[in-house]
Amino acid sequence: MSIKTLHFTNCWHSESGGIATFYRELMHAAERHGRQIRLVVPGARDRVEECGPFARIYHVAGSPSRLSPGYRLLMPSEPNGPHRLGAHGPTGAPVDTQHPHQASLSEPTL
Repeated sequence: MSIKTLHFTNCWHSESGGIATFYRELMHAAERHGRQIRLVVPGARDRVEECGPFARIYHVAGSPSRLSPGYRLLMPSEPNGPHRLGAHGPTGAPVDTQHPHQASLSEPTL
């Protein structure tokens, strides 16, 4: 059985480096080794991005960051918070349906 991991981060946008570079490399490694990886990130709108047979990114509509307009945030206290990732969420319920073997959070606010 293949291991599946689920990762959450607010440190993401299409042109970001740092954490996003780490996750892109992690997705490439998962593809090479045939391991399933799911990433949940804030985006301008809800959508699911297939990144190959083993990697998928769930973009969940988030509020623009006040400090850096290229970033969006998923905040627990806002209507677009992580509660939207459950069974009735707009992106196909990544938390409820994926049944990961391991989950990681890169943000203490999520």
